[in-house]
Amino acid sequence: MAGAINWDINLFVERGFQKLARRFRLRKSRVYPGGKAANVAVASARILSPGQTILIGCLGKDSIAEQQIEILRSEGVVVSGIKFSEDVESGQAYIIIDKDGRLTSASHITVFVCFFAREAALSIVSNGGSIKIII
Repeated sequence: MAGAINWDINLFVERGFQKLARRFRLRKSRVYPGGKAANVAVASARILSPGQTILIGCLGKDSIAEQQIEILRSEGVVVSGIKFSEDVESGQAYIIIDKDGRLTSASHITVFVCFFAREAALSIVSNGGSIKIII
């Protein structure tokens, strides 16, 4: 899998979006690991068995990255294709959910640089590995 690895921050607010002002009361918040590629990699590792799915992506060198790597490893995802950058923060998605369950989001997504994906894939293949593509 290649793509986004995010930290999803769900913010549950008391009002509906029509009445949402600049300031709003936060009812509760929840934090989850996420990102489309990371989610698919975890699902694939659960189906195929641990160690059969590699995730190619980019994270910052921060506490979010440390938590993401720990979670991905515990799910059986191979994380050797993940590169780390001191120049960016790890991706974060802020999802605001109103009292009626409607949501909107604003993301700070770490740029997934294709160079990293190409470099990681070439490294895996050159070391005798194979890449399985699941569609």
